[in-house]
Amino acid sequence: MQLIAASHLISFQYGYRWTASDRDEPVPPLRGLANRIDQATTNFLETFPFFAALVLTAHLTNTHSAVTILGAHLSEALVTGSDPRSRFRKLRLPSYSPAFRIWILIGLFYYVMCFVILRHLLSAADFSGLHRSALVLVIAMLGGNAAWNALFFRLGALRLSFLAFLPYGMLAVALTVLMIPIYAYGGVLLCAYCGYLVYAGCWSYRLWQLNDPKH
Repeated sequence: MQLIAASHLISFQYGYRWTASDRDEPVPPLRGLANRIDQATTNFLETFPFFAALVLTAHLTNTHSAVTILGAHLSEALVTGSDPRSRFRKLRLPSYSPAFRIWILIGLFYYVMCFVILRHLLSAADFSGLHRSALVLVIAMLGGNAAWNALFFRLGALRLSFLAFLPYGMLAVALTVLMIPIYAYGGVLLCAYCGYLVYAGCWSYRLWQLNDPKH
C-alpha cells in the first residue's frame, strides 16, 4: 500500500507518461507530500528486510525466545531513531497525552504481544491456511508500525501519520478476527490493542491539529 501511494504521488507530480517511460530524462526534485512519502518508503525498504530476515531465521532455526523479540525491537529502533523523546519535546501535545514512560510501556506491550502471537503461529503443529494468513497479517502489521514510526519520528509528517491509522487499524481488526478462532489468548491481546488504537487515532488527530500552522 505504501509503495502504491508513493508511486501515484510521484506520478501526480511528474505525470503518468513519465511513469510509463524509461525515466532516463532528468526531473526536478520531488516536493511536498510526494517527497515525504517517497522518503518514508525508502526508509521502510531499507529497514524492513532486517525484520523479515529475523522472523525467517527464527522460524528456520526454531528459535523463539526473548532474543527474538529483542531483535524485532532493535529493527524498529532503526526506523524510529536514536532520540524519540526529543521529537515529543518539539511538539504541542494534547492535554490527555500520557507521560513518555507510558509510551514505552505501550511499546513493550506491543512487542510482547507480537512475539507471543508469532511464537504460537510458528510453533503450531497444524500450520493451516488460517495460520499462514495470520502470519502474513502479523508481518504486515509490524511493517505498518515501522512505516508509521518513519512517518512520525523520521519525517515529522503528522498529517500522514494520522491518516496511516485508518489502513493500519483495519489491518489490526482483520488480524484480531482471524486470530480469535485459532488462538483465543492472542485474540484477547489484539482486542486490547485495537481499543488502544482508537485512543491513539484520536490522539494523533489532535496532535496534527495542534501543530498544523493552518490551525
